[in-house]
Amino acid sequence: MHNFKFIHTADWHIGRVFAGFPDDVAATLKHARVTVIDRIAAVARAHGAAHVLVAGDTYDSDELADKDLRAPIERLRSCSDITWHIIPGNHDPLADDGVWSRLSALGLPDNVHVLTDQTPIEIAPRIWVLPAPLTAGITSGDPTSRMEAALTPDGAARIGLAHGPTSAFGDGTDAATIDPSCAIRAGLAYLALGDWHGEQDVAAKVRYSGTPEPEQFKANLAGRVTVVTVSDGVVSALESVETAQHVWLRSEPGALPLGDLDVLIGQVADLGARAPDAIVRVKLRGRIEADGYRDLEQRRAQLDASVRHMVWDQSELSLAADAAALSAVLTTPALTDVAERLAHKANAESREGTVAARALRLLLTLAETRAETERG
Repeated sequence: MHNFKFIHTADWHIGRVFAGFPDDVAATLKHARVTVIDRIAAVARAHGAAHVLVAGDTYDSDELADKDLRAPIERLRSCSDITWHIIPGNHDPLADDGVWSRLSALGLPDNVHVLTDQTPIEIAPRIWVLPAPLTAGITSGDPTSRMEAALTPDGAARIGLAHGPTSAFGDGTDAATIDPSCAIRAGLAYLALGDWHGEQDVAAKVRYSGTPEPEQFKANLAGRVTVVTVSDGVVSALESVETAQHVWLRSEPGALPLGDLDVLIGQVADLGARAPDAIVRVKLRGRIEADGYRDLEQRRAQLDASVRHMVWDQSELSLAADAAALSAVLTTPALTDVAERLAHKANAESREGTVAARALRLLLTLAETRAETERG
């Protein structure tokens, strides 16, 4: 049996700006989208795959500095034992002044093939790629529609390479969708898709690999590539391999947040050496007593010290504190009196109540910080 292996990947989005994050964290996340090339190359070598198919959106936009354009190309050049086959996507479509024309003027290495038309190409004996590059951010027709008529030798394994959604998102800005049945009509052994950032099997022989480096708090199997094995013209195996540097975790505790946070802390601990690369989001809801809030702050500090970055949202958390609970946390009668006044107002369902609840949380946090300093 003759086996041929290749890597299916997409949606690198190099140059993406991570607004809302501290500058150092944003820079690290942006850099990880370039260094993922090395991790993809390592997967290819480990599995004996000499070819990588990139199904669009290599770059996040056309408006990137030359340095952001060149950096990934130089990494691809250094992987001279691997051939990279790339189609433009909706974020980096073919255009007269787009990223691919700029890179063409700068010069691409011999092992980087940007597929700019729909002409089938033979990448290995009896292995043909049918590319569907995009020429605009929003397309007017199914980019795979011409694959059925594409000519390849008899007995060749036909691998489709396309970028776009297979279902409309319903926001009024959707591009034309890809019909998954084209894989059968066009006699494809496999249709490698990009656009959806999570790994997903759409139909038999039709698959999104997802982005190789996640960028959102979604449980969508992001951060992977697919190793595809073709045996005698037929796909015989698909293997999902993780390539992510960062792990994105989120938790939205309910009425009893402390137990849920303990689960999250356990998940971070289970990451081991990868914990410092975790991005964590916690959104708190419901009500909590003052002594429970003190325990909550301790968990917040523990998580914050363990991960790369933590987004902590307690805007929907209310404090239900009585006098005894407040006096146990605060150290002076004056602070207790202020806290009791705030707690009374915080119980009101109004804008004043929301502000009072935030002030009470801040007061308790400051009190706990001062207590820790005195204990230290």
